[in-house]
Amino acid sequence: MIFAGDFYQYPPVMGASLCTPIKNNSKQTEAEFKKRFGRMAWKTVDTVVELTEQHRMKRDPGYADAVLRLRSRNCTFEDVDLFNSRVIRSATHPNGIDMSTSDNQGAAIIVKTNIMRQILNVSKARSNCAQNNQNLEICAANDTVQSDILLTNVEYGTLLKLDFSSSKYQKALPGFISLYIGMPVILRTRNLSTELKIANGSQGYVREILMEVLSHGVSHCKCVIVEFTDSPMQLMGLPKGYFPITTSTFSFTTHILRDTVKHKIKVTRNQLPIQPAFAVTGHSAQGKSLPKILTSLHEGGFAAYVAASRAFDREGLCITHPVQLSDLNKPLPQDVFNENRRLKALEHNTSIRFGFISGSSIHVPDPETEKNLDMSRTFSISYTDSTLKRKYNDQEHHVLDNIIAKEKKRPKINASENSISIDTTRSLPLPFLGTINVTCPRNDFISGCSWSSDNYSCAYDTIFMTFFSIYRSLDDERRIIFRHILNEFGSLGDSLEILMEPERQNVTQFNLLRDRLRDHLSSIDPINFRRYGRHGAPLSLILEMIVPRTQYKLNIYGRCTSTQCGNRSKIGTDFLQGILAVRCSSDAPCSLESNHTLDVGEHLTKLLNQVHRGNAMCSCGERFSETMGSLINVPQVLFFELQQNDIHIYAPPIEMDLPTSDGVTKYRLLSVIYLGGFHYTCRLFTNDGRIWEYDGRDNQGCPTLEDISVLPTESFKINHLRERSAHIFVYTKV
Repeated sequence: MIFAGDFYQYPPVMGASLCTPIKNNSKQTEAEFKKRFGRMAWKTVDTVVELTEQHRMKRDPGYADAVLRLRSRNCTFEDVDLFNSRVIRSATHPNGIDMSTSDNQGAAIIVKTNIMRQILNVSKARSNCAQNNQNLEICAANDTVQSDILLTNVEYGTLLKLDFSSSKYQKALPGFISLYIGMPVILRTRNLSTELKIANGSQGYVREILMEVLSHGVSHCKCVIVEFTDSPMQLMGLPKGYFPITTSTFSFTTHILRDTVKHKIKVTRNQLPIQPAFAVTGHSAQGKSLPKILTSLHEGGFAAYVAASRAFDREGLCITHPVQLSDLNKPLPQDVFNENRRLKALEHNTSIRFGFISGSSIHVPDPETEKNLDMSRTFSISYTDSTLKRKYNDQEHHVLDNIIAKEKKRPKINASENSISIDTTRSLPLPFLGTINVTCPRNDFISGCSWSSDNYSCAYDTIFMTFFSIYRSLDDERRIIFRHILNEFGSLGDSLEILMEPERQNVTQFNLLRDRLRDHLSSIDPINFRRYGRHGAPLSLILEMIVPRTQYKLNIYGRCTSTQCGNRSKIGTDFLQGILAVRCSSDAPCSLESNHTLDVGEHLTKLLNQVHRGNAMCSCGERFSETMGSLINVPQVLFFELQQNDIHIYAPPIEMDLPTSDGVTKYRLLSVIYLGGFHYTCRLFTNDGRIWEYDGRDNQGCPTLEDISVLPTESFKINHLRERSAHIFVYTKV
């Protein structure tokens, strides 16, 4: 048996996707049992091959590549420009695509809801008939009541107007259908012959309408002849592709009101299983190839990918208004993200098993049971509320606000060289902690911030875990100083101090303190930092606000060209952030051979030693032969942001020496922050030389130990993490 599908398209309207993990606390209902059996059957599949060649768009490879990046939520600014080049003409975009041309008038409109589809289809049908002086047939359903009640014409009209547009009525038939000769239609709910291409979703054109008048005075269509242009069907007496579509049956129960008394009736409806093809929902559009579509991509996600991938090329796409990168790169649902990782591992093992590639099989993640924990660390935490909401109650905030001011009696801690055992028999002054049992090496992470699909938090998660890693790497003296500096930004230092005790490290506490940071950012800049909801945030701006690069101030010195003078004096100041903006090119103060990766430390030192102040002159009248710079103050944290094009140029050294006012100061790499698919992750480097991978969507937010080592000459290895690229290097003063 061969399964074929795409989890990056819409999930099922009813039921659950096969990528949805089994929940341990789910109710034992028939629907839940079906979900479980479906998931269990799906997980028995162990042979996976990913199909990556796009045949529908093979005549426009550039558009095909952009759609594939849209599928994985990893679009570029070039993709945004491509999609925005297809915006239709309007008052705000007078140079857009002209939809009045004959080619564009037949564009299929892809919409989100059934009610919008119905409205557009009726409007388009009426407009076309008015323009072409054609007769528009309004075809009513033939409803039969299975009772002794005889319906009046008004009651019958009420039945026909019932709204069955909701997605839960998948096989419902409408009360009215508008038809005219030549109208494009779609066959619904009926698979007459898949081999002859006359099945659910097949598109054709109305060629004949056979009407009759019912007893209630309404017109009913009992048969319509449709030409399916792709079908090889040839019936006697009819042209090729012509096929008669008769009515289908749909039953429902409703009530009618007579003399203030409700009467329950069961209705059997006979209606044509077709619908106009001017507008379709995204779900109905799946699997179709449409020569021209009109849609909106601003919703992003499944909707944008399904709509854009229906066209054969970019000329077949028309969009209603421009999109931004954030619209296209909305994060994947967590279940899809996890299932994709599982299938990638299965695909790798399949290639190994059948000899397509050499190597060893890899571990296949299991979303139901996989904890992805290092075996040297075990911990169990139970919570009163395991699904913590974004808003907390007053008791939690009261405990948090007083946890530093009012020091309570703490549990006994018996420390040895390599591990910490915590006696939790005494009550802890923390909200929702429950029971905790922790055994771990000192430098291990035992918890962290977990990402929320309701409140996108990856930027805040990554920032908080980076600063927590910095804070725990410092000795007591520097920690006090750094805590004082961070407390100038929303008591961040106090938040990190709370977590220095292992018994206080749990996902609830991490999330609570992270959200306090988010609340403080929102109070300063509510536009960039939304307090709640599915909104991304610029991580580099958060860093700039906490440890501004205006601290990176330089003194610039020059040496006189005169051999008699040799004077060395200060000639100005500059900021390191401005110097770092200089790219290595022909006019930059550093040289790069092609395909050479430059160490960031080397780059900084070279730039610092070659900064200049134009025609600065020595007091003896000669020009300075060389200039050099040194940091005036020595910040605890330095961070350097990379642009996308710089990732192949720079490699982060694990340690680097920078000239400062104190001589030479050593900085050590503590975090590399990655960006891709509109999601932030990071690597954390601990004092003992180990490297931890952090993604708030994995492992309940707890960093996991990586089995890798990076030599000083191999730092380019950490420029990528999975499908994401390095975005920011964060260093701390040693």
